[in-house]
Amino acid sequence: MGMAGLGLAAAPLFAKASLINPAILPTAIAVSTAIFGASSIYAYTRPKDSLLSWGKSLYGALSGLIGL
Repeated sequence: MGMAGLGLAAAPLFAKASLINPAILPTAIAVSTAIFGASSIYAYTRPKDSLLSWGKSLYGALSGLIGL
């Protein structure tokens, strides 16, 4: 139910963005995929527990993004 509401609310925004420039959504998806993939590869190749020191900073950034 909640995801259907999110989809219904976002559909007009996506339609409007596609009318302005049809390349906006595919570009955003591609860039997001590239960033996630590069971050995943970076984290996978690091030694175990080497990213734990970033935990508090990343949690603070995530909290700030959600708060916006």
